[in-house]
Amino acid sequence: MENLPDLCKNWLHKIKIKTKCPARVQDAPTPAPTPFLCCRFESCWPALMKDAHGVVIVFNADMPSHLKEIEMWYSCFVHQQLLQDTQCLLIAHHKPGSGGDTGSPTLSPPLSKLKLVHSNLEEDPEEIRMEFTKYLKSVVNSVSESRDREEMLIIT
Repeated sequence: MENLPDLCKNWLHKIKIKTKCPARVQDAPTPAPTPFLCCRFESCWPALMKDAHGVVIVFNADMPSHLKEIEMWYSCFVHQQLLQDTQCLLIAHHKPGSGGDTGSPTLSPPLSKLKLVHSNLEEDPEEIRMEFTKYLKSVVNSVSESRDREEMLIIT
């Protein structure tokens, strides 16, 4: 993570809280905290979703099980919040040395409409930074246009 700009580090830190939680685990011993056991943060999701203008979903492209889990994230954080597909960015991360396929993973129909970016920070860190910057600009433009429309409705 030391090669990432500060903005990306902050986003990645926030995203770690939002990693996968396929099912609620109750009455089970709690091992050391890992990103995979974030169900305990589920009660915080409404606060994370409030006034959100965009969602970035990062998943391990080398693990097929993550494809099903990102459907849950899409449903909770994009679909249920009535965000547009352009307000969501999927990042298929490939760990260094994984030799992961950068072809398009098989995504469900709702996910296949989303912008998908492959990331491998050792091979091409600049590409992910450029794509992330483009995504942020599009979200900012969308918010600005929406506010302009609201202001015009108030004026007229």
